[in-house]
Amino acid sequence: MVQISQSGAAISGTFVNCSFHGTVSDTTISWTQDAQQAGLPCRVAYPLFCISRGGVELIFVRPRTSSIVGTVSGNQISASGSSTYDVVSPPTGQATGSVQFTVRLSLQRQ
Repeated sequence: MVQISQSGAAISGTFVNCSFHGTVSDTTISWTQDAQQAGLPCRVAYPLFCISRGGVELIFVRPRTSSIVGTVSGNQISASGSSTYDVVSPPTGQATGSVQFTVRLSLQRQ
């Protein structure tokens, strides 16, 4: 779920439980995940199953960055971008690599 608040051209809110900030200009919207996250969902590592040559592997990932750009038309927002997650070692919590996802959103104002 995405929650967006707007004050003039500035927006802020949450996306996948992580906070972000950005701008709206005419029919264009853009936002970036905030660098310092206070909420637990942005600091905890999530399990992710990946298919590899050796079969299915379980890795743990933690959100790092997200950047979204899109257009606004009436109550609709269409946006796309990418999210990068750190691959972390469960015993230590240290990052051992990263994985990037393409994100596509279609949002409707309620």
